[in-house]
Amino acid sequence: MATTGEAYGISVAIYAALLLFIVAAFSFWRRAPLLKRFYAPKRAIPEYGAPPPPRLPDSLGGWAPAVVSLSEAQMVAVAGVDAAVYIKYLRFGFETLCLVSILALAIVLPTCLTGNEVNTLMAEQAAPPGPPDE
Repeated sequence: MATTGEAYGISVAIYAALLLFIVAAFSFWRRAPLLKRFYAPKRAIPEYGAPPPPRLPDSLGGWAPAVVSLSEAQMVAVAGVDAAVYIKYLRFGFETLCLVSILALAIVLPTCLTGNEVNTLMAEQAAPPGPPDE
């Protein structure tokens, strides 16, 4: 069935609120003194001969630009080659998903929001049959 613009807007608002809540909870828990060893184990217990990871800002959401701007060489030095390859794979998947989503929304969403053909067909099938034509 076709959806309305209002229903689509409500679902986008719900998911946006959920995303903001999750990011705020992560940012809050990351700064908690008791959980710093969990969220930054290499800072709490440094490895011998390994460079310490760069310090991330303690502001709410300030960690995101610092993490996104890490170079591949820094990532290899701090987390290892496996982590750098995994992050590269995730970034490729994210970029591909964004591109496909934008293309799909540009094609499918206008059709879904403006098409009433399914509702018309359903109404015709649900209507009681009329008298037979002679």
